[in-house]
Amino acid sequence: MHNKANVLLARQPIFDRNAVTIGYELLYRPIPSGEIDWQELNGDLATNEVLVSAFDDIGIEFVTGGKPAYINFTEHWLSNPPPFSPDNVVIEILEHIPATPKNVDAVIALRKKGFRIALDDYLGNPEQDPFLPHIDIIKLDILAFDDIAKAQQVITQKGQNKFTWLAEKVETQLEYEACLKAGCDYFQGYFFSRPANIYGKKLGNNKRVILELIAALQDDNINPVKLEDLLSQDPSLCFRLLKLVNSASFHQQNPVDSLQRAIIVAGLEQIKTWVTMLSFGKLEDKTKELSKQSLQRGFFCKSLSTSIPEIAGDIAFTAGLLSNIDAYFDMPLEQLLAKIHIDPDITTALLKKTGKLGFIFTTVLFMEKGEWQKIRWPLWQKIGLDPSRIEWLYLESIREAEKLLKSTLS
Repeated sequence: MHNKANVLLARQPIFDRNAVTIGYELLYRPIPSGEIDWQELNGDLATNEVLVSAFDDIGIEFVTGGKPAYINFTEHWLSNPPPFSPDNVVIEILEHIPATPKNVDAVIALRKKGFRIALDDYLGNPEQDPFLPHIDIIKLDILAFDDIAKAQQVITQKGQNKFTWLAEKVETQLEYEACLKAGCDYFQGYFFSRPANIYGKKLGNNKRVILELIAALQDDNINPVKLEDLLSQDPSLCFRLLKLVNSASFHQQNPVDSLQRAIIVAGLEQIKTWVTMLSFGKLEDKTKELSKQSLQRGFFCKSLSTSIPEIAGDIAFTAGLLSNIDAYFDMPLEQLLAKIHIDPDITTALLKKTGKLGFIFTTVLFMEKGEWQKIRWPLWQKIGLDPSRIEWLYLESIREAEKLLKSTLS
């Protein structure tokens, strides 16, 4: 797979009330400024490039894992939709698009074709009300409301049961809980990768055991014999690890049926990585999207590190994999990293976002959020990676994470 289009594409997960991923909004570069003038000049091009890239060059099912893609449609595209299946797309009407008879008729026609329609950044503006009888999902930008209670008023006034209400730009667990209470059905943002109620919280027995295991895996003195003894204490973890080794592409004629054999076949570093990932998976109070994001960060950090010889690939992968550890354990990141005695370069990268590994990690974060203007592109080009190559590595990290998670869940 290779991204032929010279565009930067990112995805942001959308969750239901049970924190299950139900779709992804696709973000695109050049980044819309939000200004009406920009939209008039560039909006049609932006939507066109997203559609062409996602559906033709990359494959929409790959980008979204088979879930619906939420894509911004401009006024032009409402009346001139591309010939795609409505099963793959939720059409978002941008907030500046006027509810003229022509545009309303275009929305009616799209719904007749089976498309679901979302009204973006709705604040209760009556000028958009002509769209409402033909809308399935209303997106509320919670940052645009002075108080979440005002968002709740809009939901109540317009009818909580008439629409699916989606809260976007939800960045903390507290915001998520407030939007949930206000009556929202869907949630968009990175709240799932933020710790909840971290101060004064004690670890439960299950989380304490898992943290101790992760700490032991970071010990420089660990060897295959010590690792086998450590893993033997958890039969369920051993079973899942053996299943993962047998499902991976090691081309073994005979099944791997022992921990010792698994360590020989896959290698010590690979086994340590998989055990860390499987341990996170045992934390049942966390959404699967968190594991997916952690793995994707790990693969992306490792890929970027190949262009910086001073950064070892396994160190870069570990940095990405452990970057969400505070969200897993609901404790401050600095405190958790001190407990597991991680490599100093990883600590510096994750806490201070400095150094060469910090440079890699911040690039991963900016790509993930679609904040491409913050990436130090001239430095990456000096290193030998242009934007199209970095985009390809980003998409490959999605593929690798999805593939590995599928192996563990199958």
